[in-house]
Amino acid sequence: MLGSSAMALAGAAGYRLPADRDPAAVVNVRVSVDAFAAHIEPAIAVNPRDPEDLLIASRVFQDGRIGMASYASRDGGAHWTSHGLLPGLTPDFDGNPAVAFDRNGTGYVCGIVATTDLPRHGDALLWRTLDGGGEPQPPVVAINGGAGLVDHCSIAADPHPSSPVPLLYATAVLAGTDRDGLVFTRSADGGRTFAAPVYPAPSTGALAPVLAAARGGTVCLVYLAPTAGAAVLNTVTSTDHGETFAAPVPLAAIARQAPDFGDVLSAKSGPAVAADSESGSLYAVVTSWDDAAARSRILLWASADRGRTWTGPTAVADSTREVYLQPQVAAFDDNVAVSCYVVDPVARRLDVRIHLSRRGRPDTARVRRVTSQSFDPTLAPGSPPWLGNYQGLTAAPDGFHPVWTDTRTGAAQLFTATIDCSW
Repeated sequence: MLGSSAMALAGAAGYRLPADRDPAAVVNVRVSVDAFAAHIEPAIAVNPRDPEDLLIASRVFQDGRIGMASYASRDGGAHWTSHGLLPGLTPDFDGNPAVAFDRNGTGYVCGIVATTDLPRHGDALLWRTLDGGGEPQPPVVAINGGAGLVDHCSIAADPHPSSPVPLLYATAVLAGTDRDGLVFTRSADGGRTFAAPVYPAPSTGALAPVLAAARGGTVCLVYLAPTAGAAVLNTVTSTDHGETFAAPVPLAAIARQAPDFGDVLSAKSGPAVAADSESGSLYAVVTSWDDAAARSRILLWASADRGRTWTGPTAVADSTREVYLQPQVAAFDDNVAVSCYVVDPVARRLDVRIHLSRRGRPDTARVRRVTSQSFDPTLAPGSPPWLGNYQGLTAAPDGFHPVWTDTRTGAAQLFTATIDCSW
């Protein structure tokens, strides 16, 4: 059964996703050809020294427990090599992987290593790859959870050209500690060691933090702050390489991000943030859901002044006939892409779609279905079926590379594609 909120959408009998102008133009490449039972929550990054190098990390299911694995491509995403479980991991309840490259071509994977036993506790660990996304090295602790749990980590490398070793930034949420909430740390030695964490926002709770780094020492964190009846989408920004942070800037109160799909799908979504490596502009995105109108939207904000002020929201997509989940945003040379899952509640099928714009101004003619075929979310693991809480997207000179969990094979596997900016 669909949940009551999604039932309102299902009243649009016969509705199907719009066709592409040229569906065959988007080639879907399977990333995960390995022995893991399922793959969820993929993250992807491109090497700025060689855009042919791509790095993916995801949660993987093995013997009923969850670990993390990495995958690398040397040819722009046409072929992928699995590096298996991240070194030192014994799957338990690990996850929330994040990936990044610094300007020297060092790749990084950050993830939470946590216990299945309740109350859960765990740390955020960081793995480094020194050869454009190759075999990861043994990890170091990026954020120590102590007796509590570090959750939902995000990382970014400082693009500033002057320092020989780029700064690496990390954020997460702490729970079950003396000082819960949003935390931030940084590494000044290429991810070998991390400074003691600081708290860039009041301790009022935080959900699903994400992070981006831009020119001039800009570090931007975006997160949801729970309030009565809604969650406030906040940004908090540093302009001195994470030394200090300005007060949080609230962008919007989001009552709900998605409807209830009952036993069909777990529809968790969070915000996303990106920095344009060329212009330095920042972009934040989130979904919203209006129960009364059965209306789903993707909302986009932009900042051209290092996060001091934001314009928006702009509705990238707006519909009473389909639902948008798990948006991601990436930017390069003023081209901005927003990817998302699109749910057809009539057919109970999912697709991935991408919206391309210039400087965050959506163009309805530049919308592309990414998936070459829709898929059935009920084939994902869990009850209700779980595709993870986010998917991945990165920007490269040749275009954008989304990565997503897809069940077209009968199990939750990773797929990717290359979306040319010129279409």
